[in-house]
Amino acid sequence: MTIISIIYKDVWFVDFGTPEYLTFQKKVFPTFEKFILTHKVYFENNNTLDVCKKDLIVFNFPNGISKCIGDVLYVPKLAKNMLSVSQLIEQGFKVEFDATKCLLKSFD
Repeated sequence: MTIISIIYKDVWFVDFGTPEYLTFQKKVFPTFEKFILTHKVYFENNNTLDVCKKDLIVFNFPNGISKCIGDVLYVPKLAKNMLSVSQLIEQGFKVEFDATKCLLKSFD
């Protein structure tokens, strides 16, 4: 087992309610081509935001390990980056929480 990283709350939010990975940062994508058609992401408060891209990103963890995370949506008007717990688990991560941090582990 390899411990990958601690994700601090001011960088990425790790959320049980978010069904997909969401980011407002264009720079996290290795290449960038916008969607031709407009896609939307819907929130519980009935707000919608435009999605401009869906692709994989290379997540560089503070300990030097890099991991690909797929199906990340680029939403320019989003205020924070959000990681989906369910998608992390589907992509092979173990997610652990304590009072101050979230720890991601990878077993490959």
